[in-house]
Amino acid sequence: MLNTLQRHLTPILERPPLAALVVGGLIHLLGLLNTLCFNSEGRPYLSSDDGLWYNLFKIAIPFAVPWLITAFGRRLMLTKMNQVMLKYPEMNPDMIIRLKPKGEVEFINRVTREFLQQHAFPLHNPLALLPPAVQEKILHRNSQRLKISCNTHFGEKSINFLIRDDDEGNLFITGRDVTANHRLQQRLNSVTTQLSGLTDALDTALAHYDPLQFELYSSVENLLEEMVRAQTDNRTELTHLMMIESQEDGQRQAHIYSVHQGRVRCDPTPILLSADARDHAINYGKEEVKFLNFEEGHGQSLEQFQQRFHPEVRAKVGTIRSFATYSSGNTAVIAFYSGGDVDFYDASVLKGLAITTESLSRVSLESLQIENAFIYAMDALARASEANDEDTGAHIVRINLYSRAIAVAMGLDYDFVKTIHYSAQMHDVGKIHISPNILKKPGKLTDEEFKAMQAHPIYGAKILGDSPQMEMAAEIARYHHEKFNGGGYPFNLKGDQIPLSARIVAITDVYDALRQARVYKPAFSHEKALAIITEGDGRTSPDDFDPRVLAAFETIHLQMDEIFCANPG
Repeated sequence: MLNTLQRHLTPILERPPLAALVVGGLIHLLGLLNTLCFNSEGRPYLSSDDGLWYNLFKIAIPFAVPWLITAFGRRLMLTKMNQVMLKYPEMNPDMIIRLKPKGEVEFINRVTREFLQQHAFPLHNPLALLPPAVQEKILHRNSQRLKISCNTHFGEKSINFLIRDDDEGNLFITGRDVTANHRLQQRLNSVTTQLSGLTDALDTALAHYDPLQFELYSSVENLLEEMVRAQTDNRTELTHLMMIESQEDGQRQAHIYSVHQGRVRCDPTPILLSADARDHAINYGKEEVKFLNFEEGHGQSLEQFQQRFHPEVRAKVGTIRSFATYSSGNTAVIAFYSGGDVDFYDASVLKGLAITTESLSRVSLESLQIENAFIYAMDALARASEANDEDTGAHIVRINLYSRAIAVAMGLDYDFVKTIHYSAQMHDVGKIHISPNILKKPGKLTDEEFKAMQAHPIYGAKILGDSPQMEMAAEIARYHHEKFNGGGYPFNLKGDQIPLSARIVAITDVYDALRQARVYKPAFSHEKALAIITEGDGRTSPDDFDPRVLAAFETIHLQMDEIFCANPG
């Protein structure tokens, strides 16, 4: 019951005019009842005998007293609240503003007052702090209650304002300094963007990945450049990065990358770091990513701070005041910064770079080992195919080199050039199935023996199978005896029906056979072999060959001679 009465009386007592009307009316009502019930003389509550002024005061005083008391009490309470908040501003660092329905300033705390004065805003118009669109919405608000939140920037400061009103139209505005939150958001956005840039760069690197051509240091250069380009927060500036790889002999090889205006350059001269006390900065980041900033007056001079690094590193990087470090596997990465202090977010980006670099390095090493094992197996198989032939192992080496040179001269793409360089040697792998008596026969082959010999391309293709990695080798083995004019074997294909790789190997095989001594002929000079291929000799004709391949052969014929002379056998 009391709570209900208090809830209904509080809104009345908080408003002096309403409180005066209720309390004064109640007093007059009680006075009138008193007159009616207890006035034995029959005098009225208001009498003309008492005079006009007496009656006026008698009427006004019951209204005036509660009005004065509630107005004074309300003012006293507001003053007391102001005093407390002005006395201890650090207890409430936010801006607080209260405006009356017509816009008059009822309350501004000290923080707001100082902020208005600092930014030359008038004290009587604190709405000037708000964006024009928000001011317009406040001035033209309708009967609906306001609830507006907005961010406003004042130089480097960012303030979040919350605007609300009450049922009587009073406006409450609070402003909170969210600069730290804003900067943190910027840092997080920058880190996210940089890590995303690293992911994109890694995706690009893997899309064009070739274990035979992979170069770790140039890949790191690309990753670092992408990371720097993606940075949106310039609080700190990455100036140098050092990548250290552990060697088998215990030494470490370090490469220094310098960053200038978004461009990255790798110093071509590595630094050899022997294991000593100056490994501190490397070992510092072994367990987790670490960062360190030089601070004056913390028991260490700037010169002592430099001792964490090798003299050659200091010579290339300059004075070091901030760095972050992280080790991943056999790779350690140290980043050097200028500007503001390095923090956890800078270090997190460095960790992403270190892990990405180490991953690329491991993938490259393992892929290269697999690729080398594959090429070694192909080379061994090619040599096995030559075991019962009169050709020596140097023949397959030369065929590889000839084919690569012609492919380059024809302007073919890198993948084709690389693949034909190790696939061409497989052209005669099918000879494993041919009798040694036929392969080593000193005289002319019989028709039956020649027919058996003509089957070796088919045998070769069957040996190599359908593996995608062996695709070019298989097509070379199957078709390298086909002729462009259709006079070859085993399928009598012609023109573009013959794969390009086989057309290239066809001319290199003929050239090398002409240059070697056979039981039925001596070794021909380069000039004679060139003349036979380009002019014909009755057995060999220029139209046996693809005109484009023949043109490339003529362009580099001297290089073909150099290859033959450099690989005798």
